[in-house]
Amino acid sequence: MMYNSLADLKNKKGSYSHYSDYSDGAGLQLAADVRENDLLSFAVNWKDDVHREKGAPHAAYDRYEDRTWSLASEYQWAAADNVDVVAGISYDWRDSVEAKKHEKDGSITHYDDNNQSAFNWQVMGKYTLPMKTRWRFRTMTAHAFRR
Repeated sequence: MMYNSLADLKNKKGSYSHYSDYSDGAGLQLAADVRENDLLSFAVNWKDDVHREKGAPHAAYDRYEDRTWSLASEYQWAAADNVDVVAGISYDWRDSVEAKKHEKDGSITHYDDNNQSAFNWQVMGKYTLPMKTRWRFRTMTAHAFRR
């Protein structure tokens, strides 16, 4: 039960809400060395998102399902020993697989598809700061000979 106030909790006046969401998906990435220190990558990703909800314990589930796909490529260029430039592009699209709501009068409302797609790009500079330290621990042998 969900309560809007402490008074509703005391009077046991609340509303039932139940959500059952889950996602499935997979991804595949292939990468190959290009030149001496550069890297070229290709990827495909898929994900299904399912949102289910019902307003009463014995009610039917309202169901909303989307499927998202992404095709991407990325190039990592070693501009210097400690400087990389990474550029990537992708084409992403989402399909509305199902969208239905059970109304209080017993009817079912089916929503129109809401398919969307986008072309995306990004560029990143990466600087690696070299840092070295050396810890010296005394060994048992060094301790024994020091006396």
